[in-house]
Amino acid sequence: MDKLREKNLELLKKCSPKIFDKIKDFDTKDPVIEIFNNNLFCKRGGVLLHSKYNPVKESSNQVEAFLLKNNESKEIIVYGAALFYHIFQFIERDITTHIIISDLELFNESLSHIDLKTIVEKSKLYLHNEDFTELKGLPIFEHKVSIKVDNEKYEQFKLRLTLRKDSLKKYKILLVGPVYGGSLPIFYYCKSALEKLGHNLITLDNSIHKKSYDSISKTSENPYYQKKVMPEFVNILAEQVLITALEERVDIVLGIAQSPMTVNILERLKNSNIVTAFWFVEDFRTLEYWKGIAHKFDNFFTIQKEPFFSELKSLGAKNVHYLPMAADPEIHKTIEVDKEEIKRYGSTLSFIGAGYYNRRRFFTTLMDQDFKIWGDGWGNGSVLKPHFQENQRRVSSEECVKIFNSSKINLNLHSSSYTEGVNPTGDFVNPRTFEIAATGRVQFVDERSLLGELFDKDEIITFKDEESLKALIDQFKNNEEKFHLISKKSKKRVLKDHTYINRMREMISIIEATSETLQSKNSVVGNREALITGALEKGENELADFYRSVKGENVEVADIENYLSGKKVSDYSETDKILKIMTDFYQFAKRKNIV
Repeated sequence: MDKLREKNLELLKKCSPKIFDKIKDFDTKDPVIEIFNNNLFCKRGGVLLHSKYNPVKESSNQVEAFLLKNNESKEIIVYGAALFYHIFQFIERDITTHIIISDLELFNESLSHIDLKTIVEKSKLYLHNEDFTELKGLPIFEHKVSIKVDNEKYEQFKLRLTLRKDSLKKYKILLVGPVYGGSLPIFYYCKSALEKLGHNLITLDNSIHKKSYDSISKTSENPYYQKKVMPEFVNILAEQVLITALEERVDIVLGIAQSPMTVNILERLKNSNIVTAFWFVEDFRTLEYWKGIAHKFDNFFTIQKEPFFSELKSLGAKNVHYLPMAADPEIHKTIEVDKEEIKRYGSTLSFIGAGYYNRRRFFTTLMDQDFKIWGDGWGNGSVLKPHFQENQRRVSSEECVKIFNSSKINLNLHSSSYTEGVNPTGDFVNPRTFEIAATGRVQFVDERSLLGELFDKDEIITFKDEESLKALIDQFKNNEEKFHLISKKSKKRVLKDHTYINRMREMISIIEATSETLQSKNSVVGNREALITGALEKGENELADFYRSVKGENVEVADIENYLSGKKVSDYSETDKILKIMTDFYQFAKRKNIV
C-alpha cells in the first residue's frame, strides 16, 4: 500500500468510518486517473470529469457562479466528489461542505493521488444512500458530469433528502398478500413490521383461497379453459381489494408480489384518491407479469436495479425504487436446538430451496459431503436423491430457522433457470441471505453484484464457483472460529440495517414523499416557531411545549394525532381536549371532502 493511501485511510477510519468500511478492501482493477500538465484528470462513462487543461480555473468559475446564485451560502451540499477540484475551492472560501460520494471506485483510486487531510478536517463525507435528515434545506452544488455518469444514484439521493426518518402520520394501510408461493412469508413479515411501526393495518390474506386455486387448476388440463377461468378467479380477489379499500377508507393499498392486483382495480383505486404501491420481490427476467401492471402503481418497489428500472420507465412507471429483501429478527434468530433436532435437521452442509436448473447441476459436485437438501421441485430421477430430505416437502419458516441453527454451514445458491452454477451476472439478493445472517450461523453465498451495497467484505462469505466453494469448506473444517466471527458481524449488520421494519419504514417514507394525495391529507396547522410564539404570548405554556416537541418546520395534524395517541383519554388536560377537537373536526371535514 502506498503511503498517501495509507494516510488517507487512517483519516477516513477516524472521521468517516462508513466510507472507510466500504473501501478498505477495495482493489483498483483498472486505473482511470491520469496526469496532464501536472493536473489529475479522468474520464467516466466516456466523459471528462474536469477540464484536462485548467481544472482549477474551471472549478473556480463554477463555484463562483453557484455562490452568486445562492446568496453566499456558508454551508452547502456537494453532490459528486470527482477529483475534488471544486471541493477545494469551497474549502478555500471557508464554506462548510457536506460531500456526497457518488463514485466509490474513483474515490478509492483518488486516495493514492489526493491528500484528504484538509477535506476530512473541514468537510463531512457521505455515501449516496445515507440518511440526510440533517441536511434538509441546504443548497446543493451539483457536479453535472458526476450526475450524468450515474443519474440513478443522484435521483436516489434527492429522494432520500426529502425523506423523514419516520413517517409523521400513521396511515391506514391495506396490505394484500398472494394466494401462495415464496412471497407469502414476506407478506406476513411486512404485516408484523407495519403493525410495529404503528400504522392502522388491514390485511387480505389470500392464502385462504389456495384450495380454490388448486381446484380451479385441476378442473381441466385444457389450456383454453385455464386461460379463461383463472383470470376470472383473480378478478374476484381483486374486486375484494377494491371493496375493502373503499369501505375501510384506507390511505394506501400495498401489494406484495403475486397478490391479485389488476389494471382495472388499480385505475378505480386511483380515481378514488387511494395511493397504491407494489413490492415486486421477484427476478424480473423470470416472472414477467410486471409488464402489464407496473405502470399503474403510484410506487413500484423492486429488488433489482438496471436494466429493470429502464424497462419499467419505458412502460410508463414513474416512481420506481430499489428496496432489497430483509429478515424478521423475531423469526430469524439464534435458537437452541436439542439433540433430536440436530439429528433431524443438522448436517455439515445444508441447503433450503427449490430445485432450479443451476442448483441441480451445481450440487452434483458436493455429493461426497455430509449434505442435506431441503425443499421441493427436485424431481425423482436425480442423482442427488440420497441428499433429499423428507420426500422433498416444503419447509416452514420455523423449520428453516431450526435447519439454519442445526447446520455447520448453510449454503445459499441463488436460483437460475439457465446457468450451470453461479450466475455470473446475478444481481438481486434473495431473502435467504438476510435470514441466515440474522441467525448468526455460518453462511456461504454466491457472489451477487448488489451484495456489496448490503454487506461489507468482512461481514459475508462468498464463493464464485465450485472450486472456491470447496476451498471454503476445507478452510472451515480447519478454522471454524474464523467463520463464526464473520457470521457474528453479518448478524449485527442485519439487525442494524436489514430488517423488515427498516424496509417498511423506508417504503412508507418514500410513498409519503412522492404522493401529492398523502401530502394533501397531512394538513399543516402552521409554522412551528410562529405557533410557539403565539402560544407563549397567550400564556398557553403547555401548548407551547407541545409545539416545541414537534420536529420539522411546520406542525401538522398528524403531529397532534401522534401526540394524543400516547395518552389515555381520561388523562387529557384541557389543552389536550382542545387539540382532540381540532383533529376530530379535521377528520370530519376530510370525510365530507371539505378539506
